[in-house]
Amino acid sequence: MPKIVVHRETEWANKARKVAIFLNGKKLGTIEDRQVIAFEVPEGEQELVAKIDWCRSNKLMLHLQPDELEHVKIEGFVFSSYFFPVSMLILLIYLGVYFTTGVNNVYLAAAVMCCLGYLLFFLSVGRKHYLQLKIK
Repeated sequence: MPKIVVHRETEWANKARKVAIFLNGKKLGTIEDRQVIAFEVPEGEQELVAKIDWCRSNKLMLHLQPDELEHVKIEGFVFSSYFFPVSMLILLIYLGVYFTTGVNNVYLAAAVMCCLGYLLFFLSVGRKHYLQLKIK
C-alpha cells in the first residue's frame, strides 16, 4: 500500500496551530509544527489538501503506485518565513520613531500598511493559497 509522508517545517505564522490533512475530501489527520507524519493511502490518483482554520493549500494531485513512498512538504504562504520578523521590525521602528520624536513618518506608516495589506490578502481573497503543498 502506498504511503504519503508529510513534512511540516517550522514557521512564525502558524507555530501554535495544527494543520489538517485531507485526501479526496476525507480527513487523514493533523500535523503540528516541525512534525513528520506518514499516512497509508490507496493507490491511484489522489487529491491532497491541507487546511488551517478557514484557509487552505493548493490541491496537489498524486499518482500513487503500489508500495510507493511520496514525500510532501507543507509551507506557509509566499515569504511567510520572512514576513512576520520583517513586519514586526518595521512596526517597532515606526512606533519607536513616533513615540520618541512625535513625528509620524509617512514612509514607515506606508510600509506598515503594506505589510498589513499583504497579510489581509492571504486571510481573505488569497485564503486558498495560505498554505503550500509541494512534492519534496
